[in-house]
Amino acid sequence: MPILERAWDEVRDLIPGLHRQEGDRLGLFVPDGEDLTIRCYDHRACLFVMYEKDVAICSIQKLHQEGRFDWPKPLSCHLFPIRVRGRRRDQLRYEEFSECAPALALGEAEDVPLVDFLEVPLKRAYGAGVFTELKTRSDAFHETDGEGR
Repeated sequence: MPILERAWDEVRDLIPGLHRQEGDRLGLFVPDGEDLTIRCYDHRACLFVMYEKDVAICSIQKLHQEGRFDWPKPLSCHLFPIRVRGRRRDQLRYEEFSECAPALALGEAEDVPLVDFLEVPLKRAYGAGVFTELKTRSDAFHETDGEGR
């Protein structure tokens, strides 16, 4: 995965030293069935994570947003904490991680629903039409306090 290896060289000074040491010592990737996944430090935080206050953010995405890297980040990471499952069709599932608590609290305090936070990656993965449908359903769900229609 040359683009991630190139990203690693670019983000080295942004990420925590322990992440950098683990990536250098063990490599960036671990086998996951027939695929490779990005290694996580201490089986928790992605090696590419950096922190602004208590909120974990992707160092690749930060460089991309600043115009310093030409790729936003892997799509599976961009969609996080949504995981894509399913063999015949994609099923989107929210996965709760304790590491996400500060970001979720910030989103709640600023009244930013998860679907709005994930607008760009959802459009990147599925297009504007699917995002609009998901947003409409999410808004209806929240208007009824989760009781459905």
